[in-house]
Amino acid sequence: MLRNLKAVVPVSGVFNIWEHYKFEKSRGVEEVSTMKPACGHTKENFQLLSPTLKIEKMRNQRDVLLQLPPFWLLHGEDDTTVPHVSTDEFGQALLNNGIPKEKVNVHILKEGQGGGHAQIITDAMGLTVAADCSSPFISTLQGLLS
Repeated sequence: MLRNLKAVVPVSGVFNIWEHYKFEKSRGVEEVSTMKPACGHTKENFQLLSPTLKIEKMRNQRDVLLQLPPFWLLHGEDDTTVPHVSTDEFGQALLNNGIPKEKVNVHILKEGQGGGHAQIITDAMGLTVAADCSSPFISTLQGLLS
């Protein structure tokens, strides 16, 4: 199954759910967040389901990790819903746990380049409709896919 997958392209992702829950709690939005019910309402489940922590637990399974497709991680500095540190740390976890550097591409749009959470998502939804979209996110994504 993984052989058919050319790349994983998460956009503005939450990769450490427990850390993100604490961030949401600091903003007072943890009770309305979709993360809590989706992950079973417990710290243990948040940790169990976090991609960053899953990769760290697999560090001794190098044969499995080497079968993973490339990761093209995209995020923006202007994202206040999911801070880009989530993507930075996941990219670093991939590298620290045996994924070759050529398979880990982290692209963080700089402040002011349209890298807010909603902006990136709406740009991504418009990709199939407006291939000539001039947003920095779409330009980055098109560059990765070509």
